[in-house]
Amino acid sequence: MRYSRKIFFISIFILCVCSCLSFAEEGDVVNVDLVNGGRISGVVKTDMDQGLVINVGFGIVAVAREDIKRITVLEDAKKEKALEVCDRHVAKLRTNRMKTEKYTREWRQRIEKNAKIKEEELEKARKAKGDRIKSVVDTHLIVEANINNKAIVRLMVDTGAAFVTISPAMGRRIGYENVSNLKTVELTLADGSCIQGHLVVLKTIKVGNFEARNVKAVIADRGDMDHGLLGMSFLSNFDISINTDKNELVLNKK
Repeated sequence: MRYSRKIFFISIFILCVCSCLSFAEEGDVVNVDLVNGGRISGVVKTDMDQGLVINVGFGIVAVAREDIKRITVLEDAKKEKALEVCDRHVAKLRTNRMKTEKYTREWRQRIEKNAKIKEEELEKARKAKGDRIKSVVDTHLIVEANINNKAIVRLMVDTGAAFVTISPAMGRRIGYENVSNLKTVELTLADGSCIQGHLVVLKTIKVGNFEARNVKAVIADRGDMDHGLLGMSFLSNFDISINTDKNELVLNKK
């Protein structure tokens, strides 16, 4: 009799355990109580011998069978409530993500705006400072210019001259050996005399820290020029001023 009672109680215990760990079907809304005291709620995606795979709304969670204390398949009313909670949680996550993305965009825009403001301030500072090029002689305002990165020549600053003008010797130093086939132009110098020359386009002219590209220039036919002219074909690329007291040319970016 006692033996029969023991078998009865053991059977009841096994049935209870099996009911707690019963297999849920795919699509069931369940509450899974864990051995560690936690709970997972969601929709069963896969039910395997090894455990459950549950869609919790914002991701997939796999739970091993030995970690499960009890599985409760929710009734329709409870199922609807659980799904509502899950939907609210997903909506909250989406809202938070949208807020995060918005804050990230605004943060990047502020950084870009501040960088632009800083660059503008630096540009203004560079313009305010400019570049002061002192004359290499005392009698006239004559500066050194690097032409095509090939030769350093001396040019007299002449705001009345339309073009940069150099001598034939200077032209040969930068690679113009024969200019007879180039367009001929006539220039009037500051003393009123007229000279002829040939029109060329110089790749670069650099004076101080400022460089201009594709500068029209004239190679004069006269060979008795002590220096060339730094005319408006170069100077018009910049804001310029002349400090007569210090005999220097001041260049600024436009």
